[in-house]
Amino acid sequence: MTPEIQPEDELAELLEATVDDLRQTGLEPTDLEVEYYDDELWGYIWLAETPENTIDDRKKTAENTLRSRVNSDADVLPTTVNINYGDTGDYGIAIWWS
Repeated sequence: MTPEIQPEDELAELLEATVDDLRQTGLEPTDLEVEYYDDELWGYIWLAETPENTIDDRKKTAENTLRSRVNSDADVLPTTVNINYGDTGDYGIAIWWS
């Protein structure tokens, strides 16, 4: 019997795959993190400053790439309910379920 994957493990895998995708677009992800904040599962990707892209362009590309990855590859995480995307400071994006 295959052990069931935990939501935080799946999110970590999705974030890592998104980081790989972002590197192919020329963006430079610097870190990622998965954590529970109260009862909400959160994931973060931080991006290095790049002179050829504005902060807003970097965030928009990262968010769209993450949305696509979650929508196509998530098995355990819900993709249509209680999912939120947003900024985390100047250089990152966040995803969370509430």
